[in-house]
Amino acid sequence: MPMDTISTANTTYSPPVDQLLKLGDCRNRTRPPYHTMGFTAEHVPELIRMSIDPELNWSDAETDEVWAPIHAWRVLGMLRAPEAIEPLLALFDDLEDSDWPANELPHVFGLIGPRAILPITRFLSDRSRDEYARSGAVSGLTEIARHWPEARAECVSVLARLLDDPAEEDAFASFVVCELMDLRGVEAASVIERAFAENRIDISIPGDWEDVQVGLGLLPARITPKPRYHIFPGLVPFRDRETRSSAVSGGSGAAAKAAAKRKREKEARRKNRRRKK
Repeated sequence: MPMDTISTANTTYSPPVDQLLKLGDCRNRTRPPYHTMGFTAEHVPELIRMSIDPELNWSDAETDEVWAPIHAWRVLGMLRAPEAIEPLLALFDDLEDSDWPANELPHVFGLIGPRAILPITRFLSDRSRDEYARSGAVSGLTEIARHWPEARAECVSVLARLLDDPAEEDAFASFVVCELMDLRGVEAASVIERAFAENRIDISIPGDWEDVQVGLGLLPARITPKPRYHIFPGLVPFRDRETRSSAVSGGSGAAAKAAAKRKREKEARRKNRRRKK
């Protein structure tokens, strides 16, 4: 094997991609200086290969190598590589027991930009996919709108169309409302109000219609007392909680809320697989 390569058990990576195998824990708030490592467009295919490498993604949680795919996702975002969009979207299904795709990939799509809107829309429109995979991916549209203001109207329009589908599951529709609130999507207010009127929103996620109006900027504050959002005393909407560890960087607030929801509802059916901590 050439001296300038590093291999895992079954995979070899060349410089500068091999540096990502040594960077380790991604929970540190200070990100490595990826821009100084010599990455260019020519490294995109190998970065994609690392991003989806199952050996790395499911390797021992105590090793540095287990974090290499996440570093690769970040570099692909930095390079604004459109070739990475479809492979990265597939990770929401492939890594369904990990919260890292929901925390990191929306930010990556935000950096890649408007070229990711159509692939994300196709992914979100496919209701044969796992609901939690879709709820993680939906924040990608919000991040694109934040990074590319000229794309905001299109992103809001896509979110509104998804929400306006009466066949959509309540939890996913509720996450879409969170995204529209994050974007101050007042142009979708009538669609959101209709979803509430049709009883298709789980108010433990965005709050009730009055909360949403406050979030959209349509009301300065609540007029009525907050309702009980859940059968358990003291439970407040996900929007009102700090659901992320301070050690985790990247991703949007709505993605973190979705991750918290997934943790709670998937506890009973979590598979016996290793998971990044």
